[in-house]
Amino acid sequence: MRGLRNAGQGSKPVLIGETSPRGTGKVVPPLTFLRGALCLDSKYRKSKKCAAVPATGYAHHAYTTGQGPTFHPPQPNDVTIGVLSRLSSALSKAKKAGATTRTLPIWLTEFGIESTPDPLRGVSLQKQSEYRSISERIAYDNPHVVSFNQYLLRDDLPKEGVPKVLRYPGFETGLFTSAGKAKTSFDGFRLPLVAWRRGGKISLWGFVRPAGGATKATVEISSNGRTWHTLSTYTTDARGYFTRTVSDAKNRQWRLTWTGPGGTVYHGSPTRAYKR
Repeated sequence: MRGLRNAGQGSKPVLIGETSPRGTGKVVPPLTFLRGALCLDSKYRKSKKCAAVPATGYAHHAYTTGQGPTFHPPQPNDVTIGVLSRLSSALSKAKKAGATTRTLPIWLTEFGIESTPDPLRGVSLQKQSEYRSISERIAYDNPHVVSFNQYLLRDDLPKEGVPKVLRYPGFETGLFTSAGKAKTSFDGFRLPLVAWRRGGKISLWGFVRPAGGATKATVEISSNGRTWHTLSTYTTDARGYFTRTVSDAKNRQWRLTWTGPGGTVYHGSPTRAYKR
């Protein structure tokens, strides 16, 4: 911080962290890194030799595995999207211990779901869209999160002339294929919709990303993924979000539809209901 102030950048936002979701033999687990950077021991007690860090927020990459956003890593110092509350709790403890000047908000500076054609880590294109939207809802529901960024927009280029199992060493988290074709997740990113099954009810959460303000959005339902019927139209809040609880409908798919100011009708990607 002293160096930034000396360079005339003392008023700029500063994020600490930029941590990976899980520890490996070469990567420090995120919560282990957090405690080390803030001079905290394993019980979140601060060393008297360190001053409180006046950062703006904490940056993290909450990637998950092919098991989806509800995956819970067994290692307690790992933080995937499904256990994002671990990071929230750690940051609250850090503030209480005097390690930071405020409870640091969370900036999810990278997030994405690997899809096919990656044969090892990739899920289906529909699951990619569903898992991405569910992850965004998890971030939305966490009051510590102030930023949720999609990575990538376009899949990395595959390697040529190698076996398929070695062809995709990069990221297939894009909204477009490496050739530039829109994936299912593109529509899901523009109009994300999550249907969480809770008892005999469905908790709907949706976001009209292009709206930039309050608008009306229609939830449609289908039994075959081809013929769609209107369930209801909802008014979003000032940011474009809405949440509603509706009766459960077995073996149905859901999607969000929005009509833009110019009259163009946009459809989100189909999603199934997931148990929460």
